[in-house]
Amino acid sequence: MNEMRAATFHSLRDPDGQLVSVGDRLLRVVAPAAAKLDLPGRAGIRAAMERGDIVKTWRVAPADLPPELGTVATGAEVLEHERLPLISYPSEWSPLALCDAGLHTLRMQQLALAEGLVLKDAAPTNVVFRGARPVFVDFLSFANRERGDFLWRARHQFDACFLLPLILNLEAGIPIAWSLRDPVHGVAHEAAQRILGLRSWFKPSLIGSVAIPAAVSRKVSAAGGTHAVHRRMDNDQRALFSLQHQAGSLLNRLSRLRSRLASGASHWASYTTNRAHYSGDELDLKRQFVREALARVSPRVVLDLGANTGEFSELAAGNARVIAIDIDEQSVSGIGARAAARNLDIHALVGNLTQPTPAEGWNNAETRSLLARLTGTNDLVLALALMHHLRITGGIPFREIVALLAALTRSHVVFELVPPRDTMFAAMARGRESLYEDCEPANAEAALRQRFREIGRQQLPNGRVLFLFEKI
Repeated sequence: MNEMRAATFHSLRDPDGQLVSVGDRLLRVVAPAAAKLDLPGRAGIRAAMERGDIVKTWRVAPADLPPELGTVATGAEVLEHERLPLISYPSEWSPLALCDAGLHTLRMQQLALAEGLVLKDAAPTNVVFRGARPVFVDFLSFANRERGDFLWRARHQFDACFLLPLILNLEAGIPIAWSLRDPVHGVAHEAAQRILGLRSWFKPSLIGSVAIPAAVSRKVSAAGGTHAVHRRMDNDQRALFSLQHQAGSLLNRLSRLRSRLASGASHWASYTTNRAHYSGDELDLKRQFVREALARVSPRVVLDLGANTGEFSELAAGNARVIAIDIDEQSVSGIGARAAARNLDIHALVGNLTQPTPAEGWNNAETRSLLARLTGTNDLVLALALMHHLRITGGIPFREIVALLAALTRSHVVFELVPPRDTMFAAMARGRESLYEDCEPANAEAALRQRFREIGRQQLPNGRVLFLFEKI
């Protein structure tokens, strides 16, 4: 007798339907009112699905419904979505990725208007990345456009979750992870104006985006009013033109922001040009070792931890799907930009392994933790020039680092051992090398052998050692 699979219900906040996962299937139970829109049957939406702009979606016949849905699907239309390889959340995106997701949302608004629809919300959670490419996944964000509507009611949310976080990142260095800890509400205009101060009134590009909306919002709140006042035009063609103009203006605004983001740089974004602790020959040895490991293991999925500029992610992406994680926003922006330009399957995320994204939302169940999404899904984990950052900066004992690597990989790890006598290790330790005896080569190798079997090794002249390990 087959064991009954559990149905996991998601998107509990949307009255038009629920997202349900049953085994490997991702189903959307659509309320009758929303089902009348016949979204899968619309030519424009079907074309967008074929292009990969919208997640592929199809109707499920009653006979093909899993019994685990119970009575939830009674009288409702049920759609099925393809599963994307990895779900990442806006707080894990680089500024450039958030901007690309915002541009994609605006293109979906333009598509909606062409279909007689409108996006009823503009949360960044409506977008998921397939590698470096944004995909619109919230099918039920498409809603019927009422005649005479001339103001995009999701505009306030778009500003709070896309425009203002990007402005704050560029103007004040505020991390996207801070702005989008709550990806549905984002940052209020008033909060953005307080952060930017007088600059919001004196810099022309900020007056209309930050200062004036903040002042209006404060005035409306003081009067006991609301932003949700609903007004209509008598001329529907003029109303439609107004909505189209708003989408076009926002596209131009975000495109200008994207140009500024693309020119950004940081220490780690230029890491490959300032690695004084590696000679050219040592770098060549390192690259060759990684190439040979990739050829030997032939992984389908590679996780690159501490990816820096993504050099080794790009080596792996020739024949594998790659997840690249780094703590530096600008480095991750660069990885994503190059992956998109070269059509490489690299999903680049901003993440701190010592404080990974937790499960959040209602009952801590609306989103999954980063480690839950990554654990046991990777054929090969790259941990290059990483251990000393986790050990010294993060304070993580070496045995815990080894345990994490063992949890994240299904089979293999390429590991770079950085001994305490290494110049970078010593610079970071600041005379406290004696605190890190677990990183001494003999002790570190003993800890690694408890979880892995060594199948390859390369000693570098600078004292570092590269290993290819197989999980025991």
